[in-house]
Amino acid sequence: MAHESEEVREAREWLTRFAESYGFTYGELMLRAKLYVESDEYWVVGGLFEGERVPDEFWDHYVAASGEDVPEDSRGSFFSCSC
Repeated sequence: MAHESEEVREAREWLTRFAESYGFTYGELMLRAKLYVESDEYWVVGGLFEGERVPDEFWDHYVAASGEDVPEDSRGSFFSCSC
């Protein structure tokens, strides 16, 4: 991605760090976010996300990295727990 903007690069780095903090890849995180936006599908991984939320700034980074518009009412936390 030699020609990506500084904003896109920083967004991808932030998202990669965020994904890795839970033991996932950037690609997995972006897929799960996309599924949530398109079909309100929550991401459940046993009890991993108990008490966890997707931070508000996540969506700004997602929009910058993906180039997709995400309406404010679709910018919720897609983490859920099977507890």
